[in-house]
Amino acid sequence: MRRSLVRFAPLALALAGLPGCFYDLGSWDTGGDDTAIGFDGAYNELEATDATMNGEVGGVELSGESRIQSAYGWSDYVYIDLRANGRRGAAMNAITIEGGLEALEVGEELHFDGDDRYGSASTYVSVLGCAGPSDGNWDFDRSADQVTVQVEPGPTEDTVQLQYTAYWGRASNTGTVVVPRQGATAY
Repeated sequence: MRRSLVRFAPLALALAGLPGCFYDLGSWDTGGDDTAIGFDGAYNELEATDATMNGEVGGVELSGESRIQSAYGWSDYVYIDLRANGRRGAAMNAITIEGGLEALEVGEELHFDGDDRYGSASTYVSVLGCAGPSDGNWDFDRSADQVTVQVEPGPTEDTVQLQYTAYWGRASNTGTVVVPRQGATAY
């Protein structure tokens, strides 16, 4: 047993040191075994639409046009991966919402920084920014220092539009995405 742990320890340390942008949930081939990436087989793909990204992420200038690489919800956790090509490369915003979409109120403006995660708020939003010379070839990989989210009505009654701004020091980018109010939860 001890020998197995000694062999496993270097692998665990190496995986822990991988950058956050390595975890591209939309492109992993798990052979249908969702437990291989920690979903326990209980997640729903979200019908996210109308994504935009503007501003700067890791030196890449963005001008609005973007695509949704993947969008998932499980339990009270939501993950949305937005991608865009821009001037000087490509960028990604991985938006994570802990507390679920049902907890978000239209008209609500939320502010988060690294210290908020363990506070008393029922919802927490973070944005991981990645940028590099091409999509998936990231040389910038960092969680935003601060995130602001405005919850707006969506195009239909069962959707909301999230308008967010993510800050990395003096650089920032804004974005929008439309998500369903219900349907993200799977147990």
